[in-house]
Formats: sequence, structure tokens, C-alpha cells
Amino acid sequence: MITYIIIFKRQHYIYMPFKYTSRHNILYILAFCISLLSCTKSSNDNPSQEPQIRRTIIAYIIADNNLNANFQSDVNEMITGSNDLPEDCRLVAYVDPSNGTPYIIEIKDGKREVLKNFNEFYSISADSMTNILQWIADKYPADEYALIIGGHGTGPLIENDTIKTTYFTKLYAYGPDETGSSAGTSTKKWLNIPSFATVLSNIKDKKKNSELHFEYIFFDCCCMQTAEVAYELRNYTDYIIAPASETPANGAPYEHIVPLLGTDKELIGKSIIDNYITYTSWNGTGGIAISTVKTSEMEGLLDATQEALLSIREKKKANNEWSESGIWDGTQWVKDKITLNKKNCIYYYRKTILTSLSPILHDMKNIMRSNLSADTYEKWLTQFNKAIVYSYCPNGSNIPWLTALNIEFGLFTINEDTYGGMSMIIPSDTYDNDYDNLNSTMYGLEWANKVGWHELGW
Repeated sequence: MITYIIIFKRQHYIYMPFKYTSRHNILYILAFCISLLSCTKSSNDNPSQEPQIRRTIIAYIIADNNLNANFQSDVNEMITGSNDLPEDCRLVAYVDPSNGTPYIIEIKDGKREVLKNFNEFYSISADSMTNILQWIADKYPADEYALIIGGHGTGPLIENDTIKTTYFTKLYAYGPDETGSSAGTSTKKWLNIPSFATVLSNIKDKKKNSELHFEYIFFDCCCMQTAEVAYELRNYTDYIIAPASETPANGAPYEHIVPLLGTDKELIGKSIIDNYITYTSWNGTGGIAISTVKTSEMEGLLDATQEALLSIREKKKANNEWSESGIWDGTQWVKDKITLNKKNCIYYYRKTILTSLSPILHDMKNIMRSNLSADTYEKWLTQFNKAIVYSYCPNGSNIPWLTALNIEFGLFTINEDTYGGMSMIIPSDTYDNDYDNLNSTMYGLEWANKVGWHELGW
């Protein structure tokens, strides 16, 4: 008797005739078939795959400005540092240079691979930025994401034009992108922070079918560690590592920082800041004012700051130094307002060297310490310390910070008691002239609109 065993193998089959005379032989045949099926299993069932990506780190670099040479050096430093980047991390950079057109590269194992080239356009527009970040997130899906932002930061200023949105113009800015089309349009454009928040809100994590959330955002650009910026971005990242002051044009020491970019989010701020301070040299002295903010504590910091500011008003009212109905200026009743004392307080920016001092972006801890009662300040400080989880503070009188705007940090008293590493807009009568009506335009930022300046008369 002849029995035909038909073995199916994917899209073809094999006929195998066997003659048998006993149950033992049948069992032998079945065992042979099972063994054969195991041996002929398609390699596609167990493919050789890339290691699972735990974290995709995206660097968005606007170098279509006077920082072009510096950021080209930074990219080379990233390439060097990528030799020690963890295997389960991917570093992908979008770069818009001034001496060429934009491109996207993957930086891995000491090499760069061009993934995509573009014609010239304004990389700083919200739509363009959204599309680029989404493209990278789709190509490199991961369990976690992180973001590096490189370029200029202008604090509350926009020096020329701004990519406009429906609601916000002339607010905190990032950029600038100086060339906007293949025709060579040459007008500086900036992205304001509310628009940047909109960008982040529109990026999708297709792996999780949800809004993409960043473990951390590292701003390698000036003056971005402010209460207003951190509050605006609080829903899109867990931590913000950023300088409160200006930064050297050379930027971060990426050959030392890139190997650390896979660090757990709770520790990444300290890792980046310690290496930034250790390896950054600015005219031979080095160092910047830089800190890490835990964004989940920003809501609590807003509430604590609002309560503290209102305590100033209540104290003024108790001393008959505040009028709800306003004050008579000789011709009309005008709104009464409370101006905080800024004398000798640390600040991180001023408009120009030549025409106006106009100090702005005062250290938040320093300004509150100078204007609150001791008990109120200690209560406020408890919440501040929950939000600012790490900052670099030099000791003694040798302050290793310099600035292109000649802010003389050596004139300030900078120590653990006075320095916080985060700034805040403190309204001033001079700002309307020096900073494009900042006392009113700041209300386009959530923090300024909620924190209590209205109640103090601004």
C-alpha cells in the first residue's frame, strides 16, 4: 500500500511517497515530516531586524543666519559623539544652512546619512516645522522622543519680521530663517513660542495613536529658560533644558553631550548641563546660566506666583498705597499699578549696548526674593524648587558668564540664595517703547495672562 504525504511549504508543495507495513513506520514518517517542516520554515518568519528603537532624538537646527559656521561645527561634533550613542537610540537632524538648501540626516556610528534634501523655503514656518518633525517621527517610530532646538533665541523680542499666526505676533521667538524660497527671498523670519506650541500639538505618535510627547526639549539657543516659555510648552514635554542667559555662538559641546542623549529623562538635565559647563569656553572663561525645568510643576508654580504677587497688592492696600479706583494724574483718573523693585536684581538680557540698557528677563527667584515678605517668599520658594529641578550656580565672585551684550554678571550677587536660573517678564513703563508694547503683547502668552499682572494694574 502506498501513502502519499503532501507537505505544504508557503506557495508550493512536495509529494513524498512512502511504503509502510507497520504503525511504527507511520510514526517515523510523521516525525520526519515535522522535522522537515521545521527545517524548511521561511526565513521571513524570523527576519533579521534593526534593534528596537527606544528613543528617537530629533535636532531641529536653523543655521540660515550668522550661526551657520557654528552649527556646521556642531553637526561634526554630533557625528563624533554618535560613536557612543546607545544602540537603541536614533539621532536625526534637520539642518537649514545659509550656504545651501535644507536637508535631513541620520547621525550614527560616526557617520552621517542624507535622508532627504529640500529646495529652499522658510523652515521657521509652523506648517513646515510640523511637516518635518512628523516626517522624522514617522520614519523613526520609537517608544520615546526627544527634541533639540538650535538657533537664535531672542527672549521677548523679534528683531525683524515674524511668521504670523491668526492669534499671536511679536512674542517670544526662535530663529531666524533668512532665506525663504528658491527665488532667494531674503527677509528674516522668526517663530514665536505660542506658534511653536501649536507645532508640537500637531505632531502625531502613530505608534501609540496619540499626540506625540517629548521626554525632554533641549534649547541650544539664548534666553529660552523663562517662566513664560516653560508654561507655554508644559503639555508637550516632561523636561525643558535651556539657558536663561545668552549662550556662546559655539553652542553645546555635542561630542560630549550626544552620548548622553539616551539618559533617563529624570537625569538628562543634569547630564547635559554639567557637560555644557565643563566643556564650554567663552573667551577663555566658559559657562552659561542654564537650568532644567520639570514642566508638570509649572501649573503649581503659576498658582504660587499668582498668590505671591497678590500678596504684594494686599500689603500695598493695607498701607493705603493702592487704589482700586485709580489715581488722579492732574487731568484724569488712570489705573493704579504696582511696579516691582528691580534694583540690583539679576537680569539676562537688555535691548542694545549703545542706545538703551532696558534690563529685561530678570531672574525669577531673585526678583521674588526682593519683593516678597520672608514668609511669603519661603512658601513660594518651595514650589519654585519643585519646578527648577537642576541649575548651575557658580560660587564666589568669579562668575564665569559672559555676554555679547556686556551684561556684567560680576556686579550681581550670585549665589544659591539669589540665583534661580529661570527668568520672567516683570512689566515696566520703559518696555512699551523699548520692546514693542511688551506690557500689552505679553498677554498673548498664557503665563502673563494668568499670573496676576492684570490684578497689579498692568
